[in-house]
Amino acid sequence: MRPQRSLADAEDPSVVLAWRIDRYLEHCADKTAHAHRTHPNRPLAALTDTQLHHLRERATARRTRALDEVAAVQAAVASQPAPVSVDGLPHPAWPHRPYGAATLGALAAELARHLTESALAHTPAQARAAAAAHAALRQEIALRQSMPWRLRAREDWQRERSPLAAHTAYQDTATTRAELRGNRLREEAAQGALARAGIIWARIDAELRLRTHLPDRPPHQVDNTGPLPHWLADTTVLAEPQLEASWRSQLAERHRMLATVLTHRGLALAAAPPAWTRPLGPVPDPGHRLRPVWEHTAALTEAWRERRNVPVGVEGLGERPRHRP
Repeated sequence: MRPQRSLADAEDPSVVLAWRIDRYLEHCADKTAHAHRTHPNRPLAALTDTQLHHLRERATARRTRALDEVAAVQAAVASQPAPVSVDGLPHPAWPHRPYGAATLGALAAELARHLTESALAHTPAQARAAAAAHAALRQEIALRQSMPWRLRAREDWQRERSPLAAHTAYQDTATTRAELRGNRLREEAAQGALARAGIIWARIDAELRLRTHLPDRPPHQVDNTGPLPHWLADTTVLAEPQLEASWRSQLAERHRMLATVLTHRGLALAAAPPAWTRPLGPVPDPGHRLRPVWEHTAALTEAWRERRNVPVGVEGLGERPRHRP
């Protein structure tokens, strides 16, 4: 942002101040238009600032609870049996493997039993079943032997009963599987609750941030029918609550001075009407009810002509302006 010129160095501080006010109002108007373009739907626009701040506190608390729930679920999921990857191939978590829940002693006992059953099989079906079970046991043993020691130690901690073992070592496989499903569903629900809480909080925060750029009251109504019209002396800034009292009183005094100058100019023009006043008609006689109207209209016309640099030979207001002054 470019540094502003100091009022102390200006030839006419009022001109510099008026320029700053105009730029500020234009900037506010641009921000308002941009906000209406980018935020066409504002579901929270009808709420007061107090209500919005209360809602944001509740939304913040809800989001905090959702974050705590997500952290708790993720901790539970992190400590539960998980799929493993060995030699680049994925394998299910041990509760979902045929012999994954078997301890080392149970694996040895099962292997010996199926070897015996395979040797004593009387039918081809019994032999095939014993061979399939034997192959599954060998596959589980080979998988455990191929695992990195950290993964194998983690599974043993979750499966082998010991004083420091995980709680899954003291429950049956069906309960562990149900717990895995429940934790996954709980994690999805917690993530969804966190996303919803974040959306609500973001909507409320966006509405609060938007209100810092929007006016907190209806737009100032332009009045061009009074003794000092808006186009000659902008009165919008007088309605700004942020305007200091000293500046407000000074601007009001300048407006009164301008109104006095208009009155004097109207009297002078009525005493010696120039040629450009011909469209205004003849000057009413003194004391006539239209005399003050003619004087005021002539003074405003003169101010308009000076502001628009209307040539002397052109009557009245001159040509219609092509853009807003």
